[in-house]
Amino acid sequence: MRPSLRYLAIDPVSLSLKEKCIATLAGFTAIFCTGLLTRFYAGEHMPTLVASMGASAVILFAIPGSPLAQPWPFIGGQLLSATVGVYCAFYIHDPILAAALAVGLAIWAMLMLRCLHPPGAATALAPIVNHARHPGPDLDFLLIPVGVNLLFMLVLAVLINRLILRRDYPAQLSPPKPATQQQARTDKLTGISLRDIKQVTQAYGHFLDIGADELLQIYSRLQLQGFQKRTGKLICGDIMQDNIVTAEYATEVEAAWRLMHSRQLTVLPILDRARRVIG
Repeated sequence: MRPSLRYLAIDPVSLSLKEKCIATLAGFTAIFCTGLLTRFYAGEHMPTLVASMGASAVILFAIPGSPLAQPWPFIGGQLLSATVGVYCAFYIHDPILAAALAVGLAIWAMLMLRCLHPPGAATALAPIVNHARHPGPDLDFLLIPVGVNLLFMLVLAVLINRLILRRDYPAQLSPPKPATQQQARTDKLTGISLRDIKQVTQAYGHFLDIGADELLQIYSRLQLQGFQKRTGKLICGDIMQDNIVTAEYATEVEAAWRLMHSRQLTVLPILDRARRVIG
């Protein structure tokens, strides 16, 4: 394969076949139910779905742990962008200029209010490409279909991800786990703590679509994998010492010290009469 075409074959989301099927069924269920519920609430004569909800479904169910998939980015990003699009469509008569300004302002607003959700930019375009003229800004668009779609989609995302699929969604609902002994050992082994990861990512200056916890887990697993590659199939029997010098429980302390000094030992196992290590 030519180098220029090799990048087109890369799967950007490393999901198992099971997870891919789950995301597919979850997206279908969410859009289908959202459409039915919106039609029931708004009536047959009102718009039922915003096209950008399809893109939101990909984020909500394929990568629910992403910062882009959390409730505030989803709700805030979509509503802010829809508001920007409504006002740009009314006040700017050139559709190309209105579209460009709507997308640019939507991106700026989402970044400033920390609610980045890429499908929101598509929502900002919807009032402009609709070509419908209104005597004022079409604020009804913010309620139906956008607001109703967002409400039903968020409820379905929580129900499907958290209650059915047992995923930690929204991530903010999962209380921070206290540091365990295993985590403390990991921090000591790697020399990197969760606080270090957060400080580096905050100073990085670029958006990372991954949390600090996941980064620390990946780094720890990389170190473990590197250790396994270096050692191969090494077992304890390959590195343990034979003919270990020991002393019995009844051995006098002075004799034990002389033995350790003569053999240049730093530790001396103590055995009981059954030859079991007791200290």
